[in-house]
Amino acid sequence: MTERQDDGSVISHLGLNGVGNLSFKASGIRREKTGVHAQIAIILNSTLLAYDEFNVSRNEERVRIVNSALIAMGGAAAKLNKLVVKHELDRFTLDIWPTFLGGFASVQLCGDSNPSRPCFLLEPYIVQGAGTIMFGPPERAKSYTALLWAVSTDAGISDFWPVSQTPCLYLNLERSAVSISRRLARVNMALGLDPTRPLWVNNARGRSLNDVADELRRMVTQGVGCIFADSISRAGLGDLNDNQPANRIIDLLNGLGSTWVGIAHSPRGDDSHLFGSQMFDGGADVTVRMITERAEDGDVLGVGLKLDKKNDLPDYPMQILAYEFDRDYGLSLVRPALRGEFLEIEGKQKASMVRQAETFLLDVGSATASEMAEALGFARQSLATLLGSDKRFVKLPRDKHRQPYGLRARQ
Repeated sequence: MTERQDDGSVISHLGLNGVGNLSFKASGIRREKTGVHAQIAIILNSTLLAYDEFNVSRNEERVRIVNSALIAMGGAAAKLNKLVVKHELDRFTLDIWPTFLGGFASVQLCGDSNPSRPCFLLEPYIVQGAGTIMFGPPERAKSYTALLWAVSTDAGISDFWPVSQTPCLYLNLERSAVSISRRLARVNMALGLDPTRPLWVNNARGRSLNDVADELRRMVTQGVGCIFADSISRAGLGDLNDNQPANRIIDLLNGLGSTWVGIAHSPRGDDSHLFGSQMFDGGADVTVRMITERAEDGDVLGVGLKLDKKNDLPDYPMQILAYEFDRDYGLSLVRPALRGEFLEIEGKQKASMVRQAETFLLDVGSATASEMAEALGFARQSLATLLGSDKRFVKLPRDKHRQPYGLRARQ
């Protein structure tokens, strides 16, 4: 009987008297322009006799693999009839495509009479069973953010996002293993973990997404529930502006059998959408736009995470985090950003800060930037810049180490 397996392969077993169990297995099944292609393996008991990848409708290819299998059997082949083996292989190859499609058969689906909220692995950005694409300009801490998501989910840490603990795998298509190991240690420490805490990583720099797909599927069967692909730009399946390669990437990620997160870049000079075909937007369930702003000292990066596309999700406010960096070692601290710390990300005018500063000074008469920051909850640097540049405020005489400000008298 021909059966479809959970990994998408198709297998058939044939019991043979005096020989044992002869099996045929088809993997990597796909329909090409010329017909159905697959990797065919012939196995006796647990011994691989022969395998090859070809168009399964081609008779000469089937004859060739049967001959190869019988040669590998040696003396045991004398107990078999070559024509019988060939006949069984022919029957098997005819069944491959219908059996494979059986995994996608239509069913009568009933509506959910008791709908519940979506099940998140990491709320609100990673929905269980769905695909997320996070995008932003190059060199803006996308990989650090993806690692923060991955380690938080893998370790069950809800410091920054509510998570449902799930084993994760990080597919590294961009950087050296040394670089990822260093970044992983920094992320672990930022989350309060031992820097040596392990995470499943597939270091595949220089290879394509298709090259490692089988290994990713194997890891899913071993319990991995979420795969992070860093990055889609390095998938190696063709021009990302073309619809067909974009669809292939999305189909491959969806076919892994797990939740997935892909990292993508935005076009140069325009961070409002991800680079490439619109099929990426169409294929993902959730897209997250990363908006960044660097503080004046250069060692703190503001990271805004904005849900652009959100199938079946309610509205969520943009989250803004502050990443503090050590110039020698990398990421050193992650924290929620202060109000007004990254005004460009917030997309707010300074008027909001101005009004609150004016009201505060009307009440107290004078105050330093630090005192106002503590009272109002804004970042001190942002307030100091405002107080020093806006003509509504005046610098008062210093009081030892204090530099107070007040309201300028109206004319």
